[in-house]
Amino acid sequence: MNVPTRSLRLALRLYPRDYRDRHGAEIAAVAADNTTGRGRAARGLEAAGVAGHALRLRTGLTSDRPAARLAAVAAPLVVAVAAGQQLAQVLPLSSAEPPLTFPWTGEIGGVPHTIALTAAVLWSLSLLSVLAGHWQPARAAGVLSVLAVLGARIDYVSHAFAEFDALLVLHNLLVVGLPQLLWAVLLLSAPRDLLVTSWSTRACAAVVTVITFLAATAGWQEGALSAIPAVIVALGAALALLTQDRALPPAVVLAALPLLFLTYEQTLMGTAGVSGAGQDLVTLLLTLPLLAVAVGLPVLNRRRADSA
Repeated sequence: MNVPTRSLRLALRLYPRDYRDRHGAEIAAVAADNTTGRGRAARGLEAAGVAGHALRLRTGLTSDRPAARLAAVAAPLVVAVAAGQQLAQVLPLSSAEPPLTFPWTGEIGGVPHTIALTAAVLWSLSLLSVLAGHWQPARAAGVLSVLAVLGARIDYVSHAFAEFDALLVLHNLLVVGLPQLLWAVLLLSAPRDLLVTSWSTRACAAVVTVITFLAATAGWQEGALSAIPAVIVALGAALALLTQDRALPPAVVLAALPLLFLTYEQTLMGTAGVSGAGQDLVTLLLTLPLLAVAVGLPVLNRRRADSA
C-alpha cells in the first residue's frame, strides 16, 4: 500500500472533516496511483491539485456552482491573454513601449526586466501546457508568474507602506499586481473536471494569444491605435453574447481586465489630473471592477445555490 506523502497529507487536512472521513482514503489512493513511478515534482503537483479541490469545496466553488463554471470558461482565455500581454512587453513589434516602462531603471510594464521576462516565460509555458491538454502545470506556471509580478510590485511600493499612504499603495498596485491576481484566482477556482481540453479550446487559446499580442502592441502607441485593446475586448464580449454559453461574455471581460488596467490606467490618471477631478477619486473608482468581481461572484454563487 502506498503511504501518502507529507504534502498530500497536508492537502487532505484542508477538506471539511466529514468529507475527509468519508472520502479521504479514496482520494489518497487515487493520488498515489496517479504518481506511481513519477518524481517529486509530479507528487507536488498532485498534492496541489488535491489542495485546490479541498479549498474549492470549502468555498463552495464546486463543479455544480455558477462561479466555478465561469472560472472554468475563463481559464483558457486567462492563459491566452496573459501570455499575449507578457510576450508583447518583452518582444515589442514597434517602437512603442508598454506603460510604466523606464529604460533608465530597467523596468518593463512596472516590474524589473528580469521579472517581466520570467513572467513571459512562465505564461508561455502555461500556454504550451494548455495547448498540450495539461491543465495542472498550466495553472502552476500561471500562478507562479502572478506571484512574481505581485511580489515585485509590492517591493516597489514598500516605501508607501512605511508612510501608511493607503491610496498610494492602492494606486501603484492597481495598474500592476492586483488585476493580475484576478488571473490567479480564476485559474485556481476552476474545477479540474470542467477545464476543457478539446481541439476547439486549444485553437481558440492560440488565436486569442496572437490577437492579444497584436492588440497590446498597437494599444501601447499614441493616437487612435491606443483604442484597439478596448475595441477588441468589446467586440469579443459582443460576439460571446451570440453564443449559447451565458458564462462566456463575463469570462471574456474578466480575462481581459488586467490588460485594460495596464493599458488605460495611466491615461485615466492623466485625464483626472488635467480635469481637476483628483487622482485619489479616480483610484477609488478604478477599484470598483475588482470589488464587483470579489463581491459579485460569491453572492451569485450563493444565490444560485440557494435557488437550486
